[in-house]
Amino acid sequence: MQTHTILVVEPAEHFRAAIRRSLQQSGYRVLESTTGAGALTLAAAQRPNLILMDVELPDGDGLEVAQELRRRQETSRIPIVVLSGEGALGQRAALIAAFCAGSIPKSVALERLERDLRLLLSMARTYVPRRFLRYPVEIPAFYRRKAEASTGEEEAGAGIVRTLSEGGARFDLPNPMPAATILDLRLQTPGGEVSTAGKVVYSRHRVDKKAVREKEGVHFGFGFAVPDAQVRLDVGWAVIRPNEDQIPASCRNWFSVQRFVDVSNANYGVTLATLDAPMVEIGQITGRLIGSPSDPTEYLFSNPKAWMDRALESPTIYSFVMNNHWGTNYRADQEGLVEFRYSIRPHGAYSPLEAVRFGVQCSQPLLATIASEPASTEPRLTVMPAGVIVTSLRPSREGKAMIARLYGASGRAEQATIRWAAPVPKAVWVSDLSERPLQAVAETVDVPAWGVVTLRADLPE
Repeated sequence: MQTHTILVVEPAEHFRAAIRRSLQQSGYRVLESTTGAGALTLAAAQRPNLILMDVELPDGDGLEVAQELRRRQETSRIPIVVLSGEGALGQRAALIAAFCAGSIPKSVALERLERDLRLLLSMARTYVPRRFLRYPVEIPAFYRRKAEASTGEEEAGAGIVRTLSEGGARFDLPNPMPAATILDLRLQTPGGEVSTAGKVVYSRHRVDKKAVREKEGVHFGFGFAVPDAQVRLDVGWAVIRPNEDQIPASCRNWFSVQRFVDVSNANYGVTLATLDAPMVEIGQITGRLIGSPSDPTEYLFSNPKAWMDRALESPTIYSFVMNNHWGTNYRADQEGLVEFRYSIRPHGAYSPLEAVRFGVQCSQPLLATIASEPASTEPRLTVMPAGVIVTSLRPSREGKAMIARLYGASGRAEQATIRWAAPVPKAVWVSDLSERPLQAVAETVDVPAWGVVTLRADLPE
């Protein structure tokens, strides 16, 4: 296995040591410099695979050092990532976009470092001068929220747009806004101003949890204005309605979901993707275990009446993110900074297929990288009808085939037609977790409702 070399240019000893430990634990060889002059010398002599550069150096500006590295032939192809105290703005953002692979704020550098470096180093295989990588880029943006009909007021402000490793970009709003709010955006890119529109669909909840030993729980509430709503839960290869699709004695106090909860009436609704917290409650906080056997009013283990016979019918969803109710399978404290992410998709009439697609897109986003060959305009794999979706497509463990998983997301049995782009596989088989060829497939395969079919496509020699 190739060992990549990272040059860290950072004057602060404590931060440099933390980065060194993180990189070495991940298997990287680490070079260190505290000055721009030292960085120029080490980069020319050692030719590292990537440079992490602080912008504030004792002998000058880190961005000026990055420009000098670009000008020198022997170091012009080394990707440079800027370590910055804050998001870059204005001219500095333009310099980062022009001379660097991107920037990582110091506040999140350690938690993002391993993920970001893997992607940057894989992209660097096709790195050429004057075609610099643009990951991740932070650029200033200005927004205006359209006037509300009830008040006539509109809101304007500024923020930062950051490209994401999983594709697309994220605009961090300085003030919270309701989901589905429409914003007009102006992005100040190095190539000029770009105007676009966006919809608020992403929610991030950050908790600085205190060390508490008494029994407690943390819940986030989502009150959706959807009257006469039907709640549907993605429970892993099935979508159920609470109460109607549950057997007697099933738990109604809380539910475990795979990717999403949908709250809809006959005309419209909302799909909520729970990216980090799988437990939800409906209508109220009903998973309370904070009593005691001596005071069993709400203590589920000793008071059978505390267990609900039916889930509440309500458009309000609570995400049950943390608790220390059980003495065996949770830490008692759970202290520290924790983040929980949610994506929200307003829609018209409920569509099981669109809800499943949204859940898969949120939980398994595509990863973008630079290709070594010209881009293809034809999908590698096409599956019809639309009710069958591909949840994964990857090489087999031994590298001689592609493994595809098909999911019957429409809720009814389908006969799927498979089309492969060139190079066409020499044989396609129904397979399983072993990835062995089990049954030959021609052009169609039966996919059961909410069922999974694994295909093995043997690659040509």
